[in-house]
Parts: sequence; structure tokens; C-alpha cells
Amino acid sequence: FDAVPVRAPLIFTTSFNEYALKAFELLSVGYLLKPIQAKDLARALEKHAYWLPQAPALQQPDDETQLLKMQQLLAQFAPAQPSYRQRFLLTAGEQLLPVAVEEIAYFYTLNEVVYLVRHDGRKFTLEHNLEKLESLLDPAKFFRLNRQYLASLKAIGKIHSHFLGKLKLELLPPRPDEVLVSRERTPLFKRWLE
Repeated sequence: FDAVPVRAPLIFTTSFNEYALKAFELLSVGYLLKPIQAKDLARALEKHAYWLPQAPALQQPDDETQLLKMQQLLAQFAPAQPSYRQRFLLTAGEQLLPVAVEEIAYFYTLNEVVYLVRHDGRKFTLEHNLEKLESLLDPAKFFRLNRQYLASLKAIGKIHSHFLGKLKLELLPPRPDEVLVSRERTPLFKRWLE
């Protein structure tokens, strides 16, 4: 209420009584504590109807500054865009190596160790499990193929139909083991590819 001038009578509804003083500084005609009683609401609406015609009309922003202030205020309440990991800091021997997400082909787990494989074929171990990685990465770019693999779109080479509705994938760079997408995940995988 500090950012936008109040020019109409207000009815506050809240679970806290600590804002009552502030409410009456701002053209408030009612202050209803939750749970709201019907008789209290009716009384506040009657007061609102009485005072509304006497209040100055709400004015539209008449200049760019006022409009900009309103847009900034609205932006504060807009849902935040999720922030996904842009790079990982990996250990290669005695060196630390930053690897951009765009360089990552896929992740896989083997004997409870998680590996990151870059598009150039270099492989590194990671501390994160696949569930954690899945939450850190943009789901438009990475897909959980099965319990062992999380792959980027660029790593999907060939896709073959497999028995019982599964899909068999050839990843880039290639893996020696068979990479399958389960029958249950196949529809999600196809939608992700579109």
C-alpha cells in the first residue's frame, strides 16, 4: 500500500490483528479477522456501500512513471521462473573443471556411483544422485530415461521400438549396455521429444 495510493474504501480481511492501526490509516471501512462472521461481513459491506460514492474515483495511471510503478509492483507478485543449474564444478585429478550443462550428454549410475558424460566422451564422477540432478536440470533439456539414466536431448541418437512397448535408445556418445525406456515412461518420453 506504500507503492500505490489508496483512493477507495477498503475492507481488510486477515488472520492477524496487528495490522488494524495501519488499516485505518488507509481509508479502511472494515477490519475482519478470520474466521469471518457473516454479520461482521454484512456490516462492513454496508459501510463500504455508504462510503464508496463519496470516495474520489480511482484514477488510471496518467503518465508512464505511474504505469511503470504499477508494472514493477505486479512483477513482485509474479511467480518466479525456476532457476536451473548452468554448470557443474567437477574434479579431474587435482584440478577443478567447470562443465557447462550444454556440454553434458547424459548421467548414469553404476554400482551406486553417478557419472557425468560429456558430448566429447569424457566421463566424471559426481556427488549428486540422479533424483537430485533431475531437480537441478531443465526438464525441457534433460529426461529421466529409467532408474540408471538421465539424458540430454542432444544425446539421443537412434530410437528403436522394443518388445512390450519399451524403447531401446542409442546414446551419443555410445554406451556398451542396453539403454531402455520403460513402457510406462515411453509416452512421456515421446512428448518430451516433440
